[in-house]
Amino acid sequence: MPSRCRIAFSFMTQPSRRALYGQAAARYDRARPAYPEALFDDIQAFARLDENARVLEVGCGSGQATLSLARRGWQIDCIELSERLAALARGKLASYSNARIINGDYDELQLPAAYDLLVAATSFHWLDPATRFHKARGTLKAGGCIALFWHRPAMSQLSRACMEILQSAYRDHAPSLAAQWQPPPPPEQMPDEFSAPIAESGCFQPAIVKRYPYNLSYSAAAYVDLLGSFSDHLALPASTREKLLTAIEKLINENCGGRVIREQVTTLYLARRL
Repeated sequence: MPSRCRIAFSFMTQPSRRALYGQAAARYDRARPAYPEALFDDIQAFARLDENARVLEVGCGSGQATLSLARRGWQIDCIELSERLAALARGKLASYSNARIINGDYDELQLPAAYDLLVAATSFHWLDPATRFHKARGTLKAGGCIALFWHRPAMSQLSRACMEILQSAYRDHAPSLAAQWQPPPPPEQMPDEFSAPIAESGCFQPAIVKRYPYNLSYSAAAYVDLLGSFSDHLALPASTREKLLTAIEKLINENCGGRVIREQVTTLYLARRL
């Protein structure tokens, strides 16, 4: 067992894009889905947390995961880069004295090894890959755990026809996004993205992976609201983005019966500190 975990030496995050979420904070809060409650049950069972546990949440956004954590009574410190999202999270968690929202950049903060659990909900990929696992391990007590999870789109015959129709709007208004698009896998074939990096870091034991597939139904307006909260869409010039979203909304109403089924898998990685 290594005495300290290895540090990688490549930086692949895009700081300018991760900072875009604050520009659309209200839309992000309104459109982004919550996480399945079963996921938090599995985190609690794996980490063996009691009511006195201390939890560090990295990149809490406007609190989509934080509410479920706070309801379990744990003492939670939540770090959020965007001032606007942090303010929304404070409002959402105002009635929970056990949750503290900290506006700051996790990569730059000096944090003590005081936590039983580090949680990152759709945020860990934005952290510096050169240091993120080493830093996460350094914030945890002996025996502490990480819980990393993301929503990932999936696609089967249930949603394929409409999703392929919508690509015409991207080809017309955002060809750079159209060129990057790959049809998502079916729910049962969702790839394992993070087990290998967790193991290779030398900071944690091999990860346990859990998946939670489910479908969400969106009106045309609600679906373009969701798209407008994604960093690749936010990175488009404002006029281009609005033309794209208007075209997508029109296609949904005219060709998809006014609704979109978004197939989704939330993937959870659980690992204990070495």
